[in-house]
Amino acid sequence: MEIIRKGGKFSVYLYAVWVYMTKLRKREYDLIIDDINGMPWFTLVFTRKPKVAILHHLVKGIFFTELPLLHALIGYSIEACLPFVYRKTPFITVSESSKQEMVTAGIPEKHITIINNGWTTGSINRMSMQRARFLISCIWDGFAIINGWICCSGQCRLYSKRFPT
Repeated sequence: MEIIRKGGKFSVYLYAVWVYMTKLRKREYDLIIDDINGMPWFTLVFTRKPKVAILHHLVKGIFFTELPLLHALIGYSIEACLPFVYRKTPFITVSESSKQEMVTAGIPEKHITIINNGWTTGSINRMSMQRARFLISCIWDGFAIINGWICCSGQCRLYSKRFPT
């Protein structure tokens, strides 16, 4: 696993595109994870590789309590565009309430899968300890996808859906 850290609070999004286009684009990836934490990465604009978006919750009005007005307006407007821009992208969220919030915002329910945070001991019992150690060591930013398993903060589930190309 390679971790690349570049940019600041806002420039990180520009660096992500630059690093992907200049360094990572030719590598073979099974899946691109677009982790939307307030601002989306817009990976669908610069890569055609299969992708999934991870969204814990919508930020909505919190932009206005945490950011200067101009930045809040930009963030709020971009988030309002998520249902249109990501209309064909599968989403992962962490709860039924987050899923309903996303559906209300216009994200198609059929594109949303819930994977609750936490650890379920039954999941680890289905794997050998060697594979479990491998999966746990590969978790990046709370999520990893390895050989069809989605791991979310230690919770591993077989994800059998095919991601669109």
